[in-house]
Amino acid sequence: MTANESKVSRRGVDSDDLPSAAFRPLIETTVNVLTWNVWHRFGPWERRYGAISHTIRQCQPDIATLQEAPIWPEEGTLPDNLAADLGMHMHYSPYATALGVEMGFAILSRWPIVATASALLPVPPSAEQEWGRSVFMAQIAGPRGVIPVFTTHLSFIPEGSAIRSAQLAAVSEFMQRHTSPDFPPILTGDFNADPSCDEIRMITGRTQMPPGMQVMVDAWEAAGNGPGATWSNDNPWAHHALELTRRIDYILVGKPFRGGAGHPVATRLEGVEPYQEIVGSDHYAVLAALRY
Repeated sequence: MTANESKVSRRGVDSDDLPSAAFRPLIETTVNVLTWNVWHRFGPWERRYGAISHTIRQCQPDIATLQEAPIWPEEGTLPDNLAADLGMHMHYSPYATALGVEMGFAILSRWPIVATASALLPVPPSAEQEWGRSVFMAQIAGPRGVIPVFTTHLSFIPEGSAIRSAQLAAVSEFMQRHTSPDFPPILTGDFNADPSCDEIRMITGRTQMPPGMQVMVDAWEAAGNGPGATWSNDNPWAHHALELTRRIDYILVGKPFRGGAGHPVATRLEGVEPYQEIVGSDHYAVLAALRY
């Protein structure tokens, strides 16, 4: 090894003094990931589902994760119908019942889903007001390597920052058991917490983390514009709750892999405008393009 090579090795830079080749040349292709809490079967659900289907069809995501997705065997499911309409693969994981109808997570993918898994999350002592909380994972066999996708729905209790922190710690531990050598983990969902909350600051590395917890990048912070509120008083369904406008739905990604795989290049809200005079859900959707 020459003296110059030794210097380069120690400093972790290329000979032109730019960052290590781990990220160069950058990948130019992307995978489009959408996440959306579709509000179960509340309100005028049949009309809302038309707006949800239209929005997802227009977005053309490669991967979509849904929370509060309903299932009723006698009528089929919203995820099943979406998968059929869009020609996507789909797996479903229930986590609660409301209005006498089961609901859960759905992960839809343009490419085959080769493995799934789920895990229960901690719940507060006063769990009678809580739904079951869990995390759902799908390994997606994309054309340039396996993509590990996770989705969750954290505690809604306003004073529940500590339990949401515990839930995210459990999610992080679960993610570390389902990794891919090809792509960093993607974590999506309704976290019921805005970016200033301790639980979000924890998983993005801004406050103390449990040992071994992986720092993740907030795709909106990296590549979105404006406040990005997904729970908004401009939304007629959310307005009735008399809560603050805030950003509580996320697409988070682990540290980029070689070539910048996983790095967010564009993030935006979807489902904001009415379709046929109706907004699809009480949450807005988030769509992110990640290098892949």
